[in-house]
Amino acid sequence: MDCWKGWATGWDRDQEGDGMYVFQYNAGQGWRIKGQGSAIECGQLGITIDPDDPPPFCY
Repeated sequence: MDCWKGWATGWDRDQEGDGMYVFQYNAGQGWRIKGQGSAIECGQLGITIDPDDPPPFCY
């Protein structure tokens, strides 16, 4: 699992392949799934990439 600024990734042990799940934490709702796949595009999730502190799960 990788965590970054209220975001986290996880994998389903029973799933074949390299797809991961992306979750976002919200204080009022807890962790919610926001995407799934083998290549996560930050822009589609509304994540702005900071070149000094990039998320470890986006390309």
